[in-house]
Formats: sequence, structure tokens, C-alpha cells
Amino acid sequence: MARTVLTPIEAFCWLANAPDKSAVVLECGAGKGEVSQFMARHFGRAICSDINAGYLPTPFGPLEVLVAAAEEVPLPDNSVDLLVSVQALHHFDKERHLAEARRLLGPGGVFAALCWGDIQLPSDVAGAYQDTFRALEPYWESARPWVLSGYSGLAFAGEEIRLPETRMNRRLSQEQLGMIIAQWSATQVALAENADIPEPLACSRDWPAGIPVSWPLLGKVFKL
Repeated sequence: MARTVLTPIEAFCWLANAPDKSAVVLECGAGKGEVSQFMARHFGRAICSDINAGYLPTPFGPLEVLVAAAEEVPLPDNSVDLLVSVQALHHFDKERHLAEARRLLGPGGVFAALCWGDIQLPSDVAGAYQDTFRALEPYWESARPWVLSGYSGLAFAGEEIRLPETRMNRRLSQEQLGMIIAQWSATQVALAENADIPEPLACSRDWPAGIPVSWPLLGKVFKL
């Protein structure tokens, strides 16, 4: 039997159903708050928090916005049912954030620190970009290996529950793929330092329907 691989929407539906209660969800380091906007359909109160007010979305319905550091959230003890971050934990003071999460979560609450794994490309496309990616390696943040491991070794209170295998799949033109790579933090740093980044080679075959590209959703989930 083929194993089931979830889409991101299916995975976040699974996560929304993981806590015992669905009164309050808090997304930390939320940026534009895509996750908390989705969770607002499943929880009575959805709170989108980030230390940078310029990133936060406009509140609507059950979605609230909160300018706050992930290490100091002005909410009462045991007031949150699901606390989630995506691609953010490695930017926090980890120990202080974990302590704050433990304070905020009530019995049966769920803590989820999620991240996106490395880009997955067909072998010929990966080969075409091999020199480009190799040149970018020195410019990634030092936490990148931990992120790509899915926050390996992260410990939290309660019982760890396995995140279902999940992938975001897209089909992209080479131009669209190039635009995504141009937005990577490593690319931005490399360009700022005038590094020599080789252009990708031509792919060995055409992809009329677009290049199949995917990213795995990784991370750790714990339930109190």
C-alpha cells in the first residue's frame, strides 16, 4: 500500500485537531500570519504575533494581531490550546521561548515548531543548479542544518507526537524557480557581498508542464 503524504492544508487541519480544545491558537514569529489566518477557521480565537509590527496582517473576524516577542507574550497562564511557529524557532531565544510556551499552554494543549526542509528537484534540474547551490552554501545562516533536520533534538514538556509526512508540491518554470532562489536569504547575503554566484546550466530536458518542485514540512509537535 502506498504511504499517504499530506498536503500542507491537510497537515494544518491535522494540527488544528490535535489539541483537546479549540478555543485559542497562537502563532509566534508569524510574519504575514498565513498559519494563524488558516487556524482562524478552526479556533474561537486566533492570535497572530510577531515582534515586527510591519509584517502583521490586518485583523479580521476571530483573527487578532499582537506585537510581541516569542519569549514574552502578554497572555495569561494556561490560556492557549495550540502554540505554533513556522520557520521561526531558530530566530528565537530557544530556552526562553520554550519556557514561555510552557507557561501559556493549558492541559491538553499542543506545541508545534515547524519548518520547511530543503528544496527537492528532479535530478537533471538539481544538476543544472549544482554550482549555484554550492556557491550559496557559505552564506546561509548558521542554524540552517538544524532547520533542515526538522529541529532535531528539540525537547518540550508532554508527549511528542509524530508529524505526518507532508510535502508542498508545485510546478514551476525555470524563471519562477529562479525568482524563488533569488529570494533566499543566502542569495541576498551573497549579492550584498558581491559574491560570484554562477548562473544555472541549461536543464537536460524540457518540462512543458513545469518543473516539479517540492518542500517537506518538518518539525516537532508535543502534547501536554
